Amino acid sequence: MSLEEKREIALGKARIDHNRCIPWVGYVRLPELEKEWQDFNCGVCEEVCPVAYKGYSF
Repeated sequence: MSLEEKREIALGKARIDHNRCIPWVGYVRLPELEKEWQDFNCGVCEEVCPVAYKGYSF
């Protein structure tokens, strides 16, 4: 499988509850940040999310 073919396959897509995800709410409140969400595709939120009912699901 070529690298291009691998990039087109969606593995482990997460769903974000925009009402519970703290970084998402912060981003919406500060649109002047103008950062692409792809820049934050690191998975740290899964490890350190402080919300009792997480703001994401797989």
